[in-house]
Amino acid sequence: MQLHDVLTIPKIFIGLDIHKKSWTVSIQTDLFFHKTYSMPSNAEDLCQYVERTFPNDQVNLVYEAGCCGFTAARYFLNLGWNVLVVNPADVKTGDKERYQKTDALDSKNL
Repeated sequence: MQLHDVLTIPKIFIGLDIHKKSWTVSIQTDLFFHKTYSMPSNAEDLCQYVERTFPNDQVNLVYEAGCCGFTAARYFLNLGWNVLVVNPADVKTGDKERYQKTDALDSKNL
């Protein structure tokens, strides 16, 4: 693969706020913000949505390490996605987010 090919592959970026029973998902492409939505905590459902909506895009996903461990990371890594699990303290937030914390804001910040 040449540098030109790497630069022209469309990319999506997914921020996940993961909880045991639900996930808040924020998706943006390299060109625009797509959407934020909540879903049951099912990796296969997210995979199917991404493959249906962004069939040829390189997928980059990030979520905070926490109570749910690395099961989701392993699943998405096996799909060939780029996955990053971060320390919650390392996620940059503004002053407003410190006082008005929501799952949607968390997933967008990721």
